Amino acid sequence: MQLQKLGLQEALHYNFTLAQGLGSTLGLSLLDASLDMLNEMRTFGAAGVTVAEDGPGKGRQRKEVL
Repeated sequence: MQLQKLGLQEALHYNFTLAQGLGSTLGLSLLDASLDMLNEMRTFGAAGVTVAEDGPGKGRQRKEVL
């Protein structure tokens, strides 16, 4: 109902009834996957990305990419 008031749609919608509680279980797996992605992400320096030598990124990046 809150999403309807805000004019938004659900990220997961499977026509479950409120008593089943399955929607929250699916939402927790989505939350778990997103936290996993955030914790496992590497920085540009750790991934070995080099500083741009030409193009739109030239001069806008720091040399010490950590």
